[in-house]
Amino acid sequence: MAAPLSPAGVWQALRWPTKSDAIFSAKALIATTLALFIGFSQNLANPYWSALTVYIVMLQPQSGAIRTKAIYRVVGTVLGGAAVLAAVALFADHEAMLVFVAILIVLASVYGRMIDRTPRAYTWFTIGLTAGFIAFNNLMQPNQIFDLTAARVAEITLAVLAVAAVDSVISPTRIMPQFESDMEDWRQKARGWVTDILNRVDGGSDPGQERVHVRERLRGLVGAVQNLDQLAIQLPYDIVDRPPRRRDVNILRRTIMYLISDMASLEDWTVELREGGGPDPALAVTIGAVARWLNEEDERTQADCLTMIDRTAERFAQRTDWNGLVQIGYCDRLAQFVRHWGDFRKLIAVIRQDEALPRHLLEDAKAARPVRAYDYLLTLRDIAPMALALFGVAGLWYWTAFASGGGALLFAFLSCVFILGKPQQMRSVIGLVMWFSCAFALVFAYNFAVLPTVSSFVPLMAVLALALFPLGMVYSMTIAGLLICVLGFAFLGLQNAYSADFERSLLSLGAAGAGVSFAAASLHLLSYNRSRFLARRQVRAIWTDIADLATARRVPDRNRFLLLTIDRLALALPEIDMLEDGEPLKHVDAIDDLRVGLNLLTLRNQDQAFAPDFADRFGRLRQSIAEEFRQLRIGDRLAREPLELSRQLVRDVVHSHGTKEPERLRALVGLTIALAPSVTPFAEEGAGGA
Repeated sequence: MAAPLSPAGVWQALRWPTKSDAIFSAKALIATTLALFIGFSQNLANPYWSALTVYIVMLQPQSGAIRTKAIYRVVGTVLGGAAVLAAVALFADHEAMLVFVAILIVLASVYGRMIDRTPRAYTWFTIGLTAGFIAFNNLMQPNQIFDLTAARVAEITLAVLAVAAVDSVISPTRIMPQFESDMEDWRQKARGWVTDILNRVDGGSDPGQERVHVRERLRGLVGAVQNLDQLAIQLPYDIVDRPPRRRDVNILRRTIMYLISDMASLEDWTVELREGGGPDPALAVTIGAVARWLNEEDERTQADCLTMIDRTAERFAQRTDWNGLVQIGYCDRLAQFVRHWGDFRKLIAVIRQDEALPRHLLEDAKAARPVRAYDYLLTLRDIAPMALALFGVAGLWYWTAFASGGGALLFAFLSCVFILGKPQQMRSVIGLVMWFSCAFALVFAYNFAVLPTVSSFVPLMAVLALALFPLGMVYSMTIAGLLICVLGFAFLGLQNAYSADFERSLLSLGAAGAGVSFAAASLHLLSYNRSRFLARRQVRAIWTDIADLATARRVPDRNRFLLLTIDRLALALPEIDMLEDGEPLKHVDAIDDLRVGLNLLTLRNQDQAFAPDFADRFGRLRQSIAEEFRQLRIGDRLAREPLELSRQLVRDVVHSHGTKEPERLRALVGLTIALAPSVTPFAEEGAGGA
């Protein structure tokens, strides 16, 4: 897939405009007209700031997204202006130090933007954008920065209000229908996946190849987690009578993570059950009933399914042979899935405002704050090209007294900020140069062929609409349209009194050329395979977490481990899919590693109840798992020692206690299955009875 900003990526995104594209473009044009009209009538310093802000705020056309971005835009503008004012107050007499501090403010804001994976990241982006526009353009006139900051806040607020007003009146777009569509699509895919697993419990063709296909589909379902990060903040601002609470969306996100874990566990146990000869007839009937309930093919309720599973499990309660242990463990995992699937269906109804949140979910919702994985080193590596470009331009400015040094800093910032953290960066740079050139060529034509003939506001907007309306439709398809619109207004610099200034245009072109050149060189020098780097670090982080929970004195929280690991998978799996087929990461199955960690935590939560002899043997197993996961390398297989120790513990528990400790026994069997999905039944070695 081509990079979004590259020529190939833009070409792939283009299509014939639709009615929604035209409406979006018209809304942006009307909001721009309103903002410019008020800005001109009130003699604001730089009305074009309002115009380019309109297009940035409308990056996501849904009303809830626009409203959240509008709030974050105002907050970020105020904070960015305050940061610049503080820097000027401290270093107004030291120009070199002031440039250095301004660059640090911009870099810190970009770092915050990239580390925060929610819509709140837009606040960080706006801090950097405001600091860059104010500081880089006016570092040599620090006495004017307070007035410029006040004007910037006023013009940004004007743009935000204009967008909100237009969006509220003209064809507002709700997020809820898209959310409902996404959740229905996820439910259909998840239901189809689980149904296939349940139907294959009696056997199937080519189990190895079949399992690869099953795991690929499960990996695709993990992606829903990222979408819910956005919706949890945007849905409460949607234009519906009773918008859903952020708390409800957060608990939905958590429930989906539980379901992903349940589904991975079901698949593990299904493989083991099938290889052991298939399910008992009573269990087969129960599995069929759950499949029909899942697909809503009969009137059976969730409670009916759970009762049926409990009765089936009682049939195996006294069995100590391997197949019996697998069957009762399968019942436990199936019941857990049924509970969470019922919660999922209930939460969808709650968010649609059809039903009230059940009491048990209400209690869970109080602690449903998302657990997210943060990679601080990756983010530092991502912003390194911007740091090199900005300090490189600053050095050029300092040593040569380059007339457009401040503008070059601004364009270096803008060149990097739309590319950092994206794949195929150098192809994006080629596209970026093209879109900069298109914007400048358009502005040059307007400056010297069109605007000199304009004498009032109405003709001005009429001639601008000739370019803005088609560009707005392109913008609804690809971010290249946004870049051309924003850069066009930045180059144009519309003021109340217009006069063509050829020298100013050349200075802007020189600044853009220098900034883009430094950005391109920095991105090339510090380029790396980001997908591989990110995926390796997330996989290694999962392995480190498992090693730590095996040896930690204080038992980690189970929910936190589960949610953090699923979040790491949601980050890593899309990047792994982008790697070449021969890449060892393609063969890493961190889903099994998740099962190892969860079963290990179940056992660790019973540490205090273990007899001394069992505690000693379990300690050796924990130490073996910790050493194995700390030494594991991408592409390696787990050694057999942890598996053999786990199997021996199952034998010991069966011989010593029979089925008196079912939770411990199920966790040990689950750990053994996760360490080696295909396990030779230990009953053949004389370890258990019928």
